[in-house]
Amino acid sequence: MPVGMPARFARLPLMLVTGDWDEAGELATVTRAEGSPLERQMAVMVLAKLHRARGNPETAWKLIGDILPRGPDSEPEDSLFPYAIETLRLATRLALDTGDPEHAREWLQTHDRWLDWSNAIRGRADSLVLWARIARLEGRLADAERIAWDAIARAEDPRQPLALCMAETELGSITREQGRLDDAEPHLLKAYSLSARCAAPFYRLQVCLELAHLRIQQGRTDDGAELVQNAREIADQLRADVYSEILDELSKVTASTTAALTDLTAREIEVLRMVAEGLTDAEVASALSISRRTVSQHLRSVYNKLGVSSRAAATRYAVQHDLV
Repeated sequence: MPVGMPARFARLPLMLVTGDWDEAGELATVTRAEGSPLERQMAVMVLAKLHRARGNPETAWKLIGDILPRGPDSEPEDSLFPYAIETLRLATRLALDTGDPEHAREWLQTHDRWLDWSNAIRGRADSLVLWARIARLEGRLADAERIAWDAIARAEDPRQPLALCMAETELGSITREQGRLDDAEPHLLKAYSLSARCAAPFYRLQVCLELAHLRIQQGRTDDGAELVQNAREIADQLRADVYSEILDELSKVTASTTAALTDLTAREIEVLRMVAEGLTDAEVASALSISRRTVSQHLRSVYNKLGVSSRAAATRYAVQHDLV
């Protein structure tokens, strides 16, 4: 706690972590009006984070401007360091939210320059997570993976659980996008465990979203739907509207996939299962005492309902949904 800061004001950053956002917003508003210069800057930073998470980026940018009026050209002497350095990371995230890696890079370069100026250790892991995210956004997945591993190492020494949670989440996302689903899973599960142990709902929300993506890619649609529901409940509780669009998209994916499987008739599922087991059309026809033409008709119907166009894709779907 900074020297001389009342305990109730010093709790503000922790309240962001624990999810007491409405109370944090009220206290930050009072602190901004009544606090010391350091307390006021902390309050503005907290309000900016809340507005970003609640889907109000314009307001968040205005608040960032109160702390860093020179933007990425700001120098450490221009502001009060402890909360201004967090504001630089927040500005980076806001730029990434809009898919703008160049703007994000400008803010993050300033952030790292400030860390070098201060010889600070904490903040390095957070920075590396953001560099990994920039690389991922630019499609440089090999670079992103290397940086994410560096972020994990930094977050482990000294141990910073929340930074480690984000680093593991980022590495899981990168390996998932590379199609390495088995590699992604342990990282995302570790991140989920960290977010739970830290009682950090906003972090848990972000991990749930990534795990939902993974489960959908694995064909575990029911598990994906449950994770989406968990994430939505957290988002509703926090009013974290920044992820509303992603939640809606994931809900549509899980619903359409489940509906596709439900639409298959019993005979179509039987044909699909046999095809996935490696039987030819002739063998399926013989086993079911139907013609090869009827088997072909069933398969065409299966392809249409599942939204696939090949025997291999249909087989993969059957395997993913435990039909074989």
